[in-house]
Amino acid sequence: MSLDRLYRALRGELLAWLRPRVGDAAEDLLHVAFERLHQRAAELPEVRHLRGFVYTVLRRLVVDHHRALGRPVPGDAIEVEAAAPLADASAPDGGLDARLAQVLPLFLAELPAADAHALRRVALDGLTQAELARELGLSLSGAKSRVQRARGRLRQVIEACCAVEVDRYGALQICEPKGPNPCDC
Repeated sequence: MSLDRLYRALRGELLAWLRPRVGDAAEDLLHVAFERLHQRAAELPEVRHLRGFVYTVLRRLVVDHHRALGRPVPGDAIEVEAAAPLADASAPDGGLDARLAQVLPLFLAELPAADAHALRRVALDGLTQAELARELGLSLSGAKSRVQRARGRLRQVIEACCAVEVDRYGALQICEPKGPNPCDC
């Protein structure tokens, strides 16, 4: 996948993750991250999880940003519990994320309210699991467990409606309705 295509595919997600951590500097840091990726373009084909690699670059930039300003580094910039990607950004079907994002609210509506809220805050709103824990008054371990259980339930809801194939790393590769739009997705 070209860096330009990767940038377009991940821009919104990455900005949603960056803004709570660096505010107005989010756009600038995102561009710096992709400049660094461009400089290391020769190494990128060896990276298995490109999205995770991009987040690693961004985490380091957030830490550098706070240190340069003489601010304490937020703990969630060091230990990120970013939402597990629904699909690998380097997958051949680059539109899978966009299609799934359109129907995700339908699937979330099928979940218990607590599960839907946890996934919405982490996967869509860009909160870390540590931030979710603080918001809900849970321990970090409790928040991680809640998100994992919610992901499992979401997967069951999706698989009840759609034929799903994942790669050996668990990244979604194919998600097609089992019948003629049984869930309007």
